[in-house]
Amino acid sequence: MDQSAISQLEIPSRLRAEFYFDDDHNRELCKIWVVGNTSNILKKVTPEVIAQFPREWEVYQKTKGEKPDEAIEGTPLREIPGVSRDAAAVLRYKAVRTVEEFAGLDEQTVRDFGPGFLEFWRSAKNLLAAREADELRAMLAEMQAKKRGPGRPRKDESEPDQVEFPDNAA
Repeated sequence: MDQSAISQLEIPSRLRAEFYFDDDHNRELCKIWVVGNTSNILKKVTPEVIAQFPREWEVYQKTKGEKPDEAIEGTPLREIPGVSRDAAAVLRYKAVRTVEEFAGLDEQTVRDFGPGFLEFWRSAKNLLAAREADELRAMLAEMQAKKRGPGRPRKDESEPDQVEFPDNAA
């Protein structure tokens, strides 16, 4: 894959980058690839590359020496209903690391993964939608519980609504 192919991509969520230190050349490199494509390019780390992939650079800075997949936040692929260990391995091979990343792909990219992955993709979208609905319900219940907050206590029914003053007040 050449540089022009990467710059022509309109969907930035399809690009992946992995920063690492190359001991042979004694410098930091960035491996860039497109989700679903096993080809990649290597670039020397420059400010432009860091600006293009700030999240990945931050992960690299925090986790030097660890596997990059360990630092990725998100829902594991095996939580998608029906996704086996082998299917999850295929997704990771195709540079998909989390349910959120998988659900964010376009349909054509998922179709290119092979048979069955379109159904997994729909399940991933449904899983995230259900989780979001649960979060909204919990937030709504919390707001309703807090609706009657601290403040002045209710008036006792035995108290008069208005205080009456005598007519001869001087």
